[in-house]
This record gives sequence, C-alpha cells and structure tokens, in this order.
Amino acid sequence: MTLDDRSACSGSRRTKVVCLLPVRNGADELPRWFDSVARFADAVVALDDGSTDGTAGVLRANPLVEVLLENPRRESYAGWDDSLNRNRLLAAAGALEPDWIISVDADELLRARTGMPCAGSSTSKPCPGSLTGFPSTA
Repeated sequence: MTLDDRSACSGSRRTKVVCLLPVRNGADELPRWFDSVARFADAVVALDDGSTDGTAGVLRANPLVEVLLENPRRESYAGWDDSLNRNRLLAAAGALEPDWIISVDADELLRARTGMPCAGSSTSKPCPGSLTGFPSTA
C-alpha cells in the first residue's frame, strides 16, 4: 500500500489524516518536514512553542496548516510543558474530525514508501510497512 492508496483499507471513502506538529525554533527544518508529511497528511495542527526564529511565519505560510496554536515567545526552554502542548494539539485536531491522528516532530522525516494504518480494518493490525497512528475516537 502506498501513501496515496489509503482508501484500499478504509473502503471507498478516503481516510482523513491529521498530523500534529509540536515545534520550537524549527524554521530551517520545516520546509523538508512539510515535504515529508504532505504525501499523507490532509491537515496539520501545529503548536509553535515560543520560538525566537521565523517558525510561526513558516507555519502560517503553509496551506497544510489548518490550526496554529502559539505559546508566548521565550528565550530558553524554561516553561516547556510537553504534556500540555500535546494535549492542546490533540484537542485542536479533534475539531477537524480526523480518522487518524499522527504526531511527527519537526526533526523527523518520513520515507516516501511508508504506508498508513488501515482505518476501518477488521483487524487491529496495520497494513504491512505502515506507520503507527492513533485512530480518532471522536
């Protein structure tokens, strides 16, 4: 199964995949990251965690970003709260009513031949060579 053939596992309806992106000072990494996830993601929910570079501008400019959350700018990592950030991302993604949610950090790139899990499959096992994702329960 390829990234463009998600309907093979979910029936005739294309599976909606939302990608979560927590990022801080990732402006230089984001163009490659967007190229990596654009092959499978229908939308991105991003959280700029107080960046001091141009991260927020890069996120605003990309049409794949449907929701942009922002924490106040700060000069250090002091105040970083990964649990709170990820919970905010998940809550915002739920409003988009995805079938699958996957979290990919800005420094993680996915190979072109990676498949997606089989949404709606009669088994709990993903398709061979698939990513691990979280089915939406909303």
